[in-house]
Amino acid sequence: MGNDLVLLMECANGIEAAHVRSLLTGEGIEHVVQGEHHSNLLGGTTLPAAILPRVLVHERDAERAKALLEAAPTLAGAEGDPLEGALCPVHEQWARATCGRCGTFLCASCQTLGEPPICEACVDAEKNPPRRGFPALIMLGIPVALLIGVGLLMHYLGVVPD
Repeated sequence: MGNDLVLLMECANGIEAAHVRSLLTGEGIEHVVQGEHHSNLLGGTTLPAAILPRVLVHERDAERAKALLEAAPTLAGAEGDPLEGALCPVHEQWARATCGRCGTFLCASCQTLGEPPICEACVDAEKNPPRRGFPALIMLGIPVALLIGVGLLMHYLGVVPD
């Protein structure tokens, strides 16, 4: 009876499932996550998932797992309140938000606190996207050079008539 799997929770996406998985693993609670990979394939992190990940635990561990999830710390607080123990890596001040793209802690001195807040590195990456021309040139140039080289080698060895 105690080994039967019961539903602990249904997660909103694979990221939340990974968070729950790490909490349960850290406490040594055996668990199964159903649909984690399918939810990432069908919707992923940007769209609503078509399949929601479900976390299952043994019936004997269900109460302990629920208590663990209820006691888990969160970074949510009143907007503008400092996040406990978090420093902005740029200004070394108490963080008041996190970057909506990469999760970097942001302080009141950061000039990019909008809705959603975005760190300076993500803003720079958006303004100056990486160049993609050179790798494409290499990927096309290598096969062409190989074909020319093989043709010259075959001509030199006499395999191809003049």
